[in-house]
Amino acid sequence: MANKSLFQSIVGKFIPATNARNEALAPAYAFTPAHALAQYTVTGCLNATFYASAEDQLSKVLELCQGVSADFIARTAIYGRERGL
Repeated sequence: MANKSLFQSIVGKFIPATNARNEALAPAYAFTPAHALAQYTVTGCLNATFYASAEDQLSKVLELCQGVSADFIARTAIYGRERGL
């Protein structure tokens, strides 16, 4: 097991600072519109969750679609339909 006190002075020094907040208002990392749309496609079910309603999620997906190409939206939709869980 690693000695945690040996390099204690550099713990967390190489982790990039967060640049966004998640739905729970906790520190998070912002995704690019393409990355976020792909994540919603394969993991989102557009149903109410603990932090967001279905309407909130749908409006976010539509907003993300404005920042990516139509080709990417089509390919993402096909991928999500065939392989998304």
